[in-house]
Amino acid sequence: MCAGPYTGEHTLKKQLLILAAAGAMLTLLVVLFTRNFVGSRPYPNETELAQYRETCSPIISWLEEQRSISGRYPGALREDQLTALKEIDPLTSYRVFGREPSQFFELSIGDYSRYHWVYFYHSSHGEWFTDR
Repeated sequence: MCAGPYTGEHTLKKQLLILAAAGAMLTLLVVLFTRNFVGSRPYPNETELAQYRETCSPIISWLEEQRSISGRYPGALREDQLTALKEIDPLTSYRVFGREPSQFFELSIGDYSRYHWVYFYHSSHGEWFTDR
């Protein structure tokens, strides 16, 4: 028999490369699954949404009051307000956009990239919206 370039050692190396590639693809699939589904949270039911609105209502009133006093929305919420929001969801956020007099704020609950939904209050409309 002739010993050529395709010896047992070559076949073993090829098999190891195939196994390594398969392992890398499996790892990638696990990471993608974990990122998309672990830590995900189902969309809240109507009772939970009502609780969110009830918790946020005094905060929204305070923000509007601050705007009527100073002409603009505060750049940050008070610590007690942040605590109340974080109890709803750790990914709750408050952001101010624009300049006076067309300034508005958004109070968001949830995270689209993690939960695949966001429930948010938009001050220029004075309404709650859902993005999912």
